[in-house]
Amino acid sequence: MQRMEAATRYSEQQAAEMKERYLMFPEHSIRYWDHTSPTQSYCVCGPSIVEIGTGDLKEKEQDKSYDVKSSFGVQVVQELNKWPLSANSQKNLLAMAAADSAGCHRDSVLSLASVKLNQRMLISSSRDGAIKVWK
Repeated sequence: MQRMEAATRYSEQQAAEMKERYLMFPEHSIRYWDHTSPTQSYCVCGPSIVEIGTGDLKEKEQDKSYDVKSSFGVQVVQELNKWPLSANSQKNLLAMAAADSAGCHRDSVLSLASVKLNQRMLISSSRDGAIKVWK
């Protein structure tokens, strides 16, 4: 994971917690992982999934589930797709993300910061220079 640039100073514990819970992925998405309650995990931003066969865009969050697995004594929260995407569908998903002007990032997310003004906000930036603020 890339080094996190914080807009304000945080204690080492707060910074470590942020790094553990928000993860960035090369497919233009940011996910919040709650390892103590996996069902509370969710995608903050990311490409929508294409309805296979119809070409319709639909948010298919119900097609994802989160589970805790143990690997060599380490608990891991993982996101599971109920219906795996083919390689062609994955390419279409990334192409749609690149064309999405208001939603997810168009390129890989490189950095995250958390800021608290009136409310806590997450700021993300991507390789293409876009900076987005999430409430």
